[in-house]
This record gives sequence, structure tokens and C-alpha cells, in this order.
Amino acid sequence: RKAKAAGGAPSTGEPRPMPSEGRCRHGCTLPPDHVCNAFVEACYGEWSKAAAADTYTLDFMQDGMDIAFKKYPLEESNGYQATYRFVEDGVNLILRGDFNRFKTHILSIAHAITSIECQGHFIPSKETMKLRDIMDGCKRTAIRFFYTRIPCSCLDDLYAEAKETLTKMGRCQNCKRVKEHSALMECSRCKSVQYCSKECQLTHWPSHKEVCDSRRRYEKEQKEG
Repeated sequence: RKAKAAGGAPSTGEPRPMPSEGRCRHGCTLPPDHVCNAFVEACYGEWSKAAAADTYTLDFMQDGMDIAFKKYPLEESNGYQATYRFVEDGVNLILRGDFNRFKTHILSIAHAITSIECQGHFIPSKETMKLRDIMDGCKRTAIRFFYTRIPCSCLDDLYAEAKETLTKMGRCQNCKRVKEHSALMECSRCKSVQYCSKECQLTHWPSHKEVCDSRRRYEKEQKEG
């Protein structure tokens, strides 16, 4: 059925009550005074600064995490435990129902979880594509991202509905048009970006070449060693 794992929202003025007794925490068991909570809140603070400066990109999300890590260095085991809090917050945002309103917050959390799961290394093409889809507004991908990471059934109905009613969407990296995944083609070399036509792929190649080459080199090194 699904490979479930145990499990924020940036501080942009949205209320996010602390979990209370009887409320599902979606696998998170961190106590309020755990260092991971301080790290997560620091990430939210840095991301909110980027949002205010209109510099909210995946690179700035990673930069925010790096700054938070300098403030609250985490051991490897604690680093992974931070994903439990991120997952908890992400699921709660999904359950609030207004995906477009919280899309950037959800993307930030998904990126943080993916980065920690990859132990700070290069994020694989498949995972990069998921983050791009969430960035481009694919609600179905966002729901599935968190659905596969919680031990509870809180997203079961929502994900079942998404599979039946929502089409998986993506964006052409050149013309930026959003289309169904079935109408887009991946870069055959790195498989981390999509295009709606051969013409768009050729037009975008000068901009994409350096990233494509570096991703190919890294993933080759990972396979070989």
C-alpha cells in the first residue's frame, strides 16, 4: 500500500498552535524542549526573511537551513529527528485545505525533509522533480509526499480523493507553461526538468547545460562509489 515512515510553516503570521493532548502528531514524538524544535523554528525564521525579500527559491531555502544549522548544530540522529517535526507541520498545513495559500510553506518543508533525508548531499533527480512539481502547484504530488511519510491515517482519504480527482501537473522549464505530466518530457540526461516540446528543450539548453552536467557527474559518482 505505502511505505510509511514516522514523522513547518515559515513564520509569516499564520497561527500554528502547538500540539495538544489527543491531537494526532502524525508520528512526531519530539518534546517541546527538544533541540530539533529550535532548529526547525530557526529555519522558519530564515525562510520568512527570504519571503519578505521576494527571494524565495530552492537555493534560498537551503541557505536558510544552513544558517539555522550554524545556530543549532545537530548530530546526525537529531538531524533526522527534525524531519518528524517538519512532517508534522507539513501534514497540518495540507489538512487546513487551502493549498494555494500555503503552497510556498509546504514546498519549504518538503525541501527541508528531502535535504535531511539526503544527508545534505545532492538531491537526486527524482526527488528534485517532486519538489519542482510542488513548487509549480501540483497538489497531488504535495499530498503524496507527506502521505508516504506518516504512520497514521490522517491523509488516507485526502490522498485517495487526490488520485481520483487531481491530475499530476508540471511546468515547462523554458516557456513556464503548466501542463499535465503526460504532455511533458523530461531531460533525457538528468531527468530533473521537463519541457513541453523539443523546441523548448533546445532553447533552454544553454541555461540548463551546466546544471545538467553537474547533476550527471554527481549521480554517476554515486553509482560508482
